[in-house]
Amino acid sequence: KPRMILADEPTGALDSQTSEEVMEDRYEQSVQKLKKKGLIYAILGIVVGIVMIPTLSEDHIEFTEKGIVHYTGFWFDQRVYGFDYSKVKSIEIRTEKGSKKKQRQIWYITYKAGKTIRLDPADLWEMNTNFITKKCRDNMIKIF
Repeated sequence: KPRMILADEPTGALDSQTSEEVMEDRYEQSVQKLKKKGLIYAILGIVVGIVMIPTLSEDHIEFTEKGIVHYTGFWFDQRVYGFDYSKVKSIEIRTEKGSKKKQRQIWYITYKAGKTIRLDPADLWEMNTNFITKKCRDNMIKIF
């Protein structure tokens, strides 16, 4: 037959601990959980840093006598694009809606052979658009 426990009656688990000790135990458990989370975030931060920091030094644009080459992406999966000035007839730069409603510059490069490619440049290329278009105009490429 179940019996009712009165508020001032000892309950077994609390017999040996006061309410202050119970609160202290809970506090210690909470601190331990936070330490584990902190360690996980620290390790995650180190891993992200190992992946991202080399990328910053690898992202660059080379301007040569013949053309433009852009190296971008992660060090383990680098993307390279660009063009040879002598093979390009014209470039049309359009602003199109990208992901998350962000406006992006899209370059449509028409080659003298007739082929047109769509180039969605990386941020470094976009930030240097004025310099790149000047280089192209200096090499007799029409920019629209």
